[in-house]
Amino acid sequence: PIVETLATHIEHFAKTLWAHRGQPDIVVLTGGGILLVGPYLREKFAKVRIADEPQLANARGYWKYARYLLNSET
Repeated sequence: PIVETLATHIEHFAKTLWAHRGQPDIVVLTGGGILLVGPYLREKFAKVRIADEPQLANARGYWKYARYLLNSET
């Protein structure tokens, strides 16, 4: 039940953020806990994808963004 409750909170938070911007075409789930919560979120959003190696996906994304920022300064 706690995982379902967490998924419901995530759903409400996301839909609140999207209320004025429209819903995205796809939701990409990342983070270590997503392997546990992901199946419940699949039921709540139309198009859901779990990132490859979701435990590392956020760190990898921040690393790529930092590289982009460093390269754009030159």
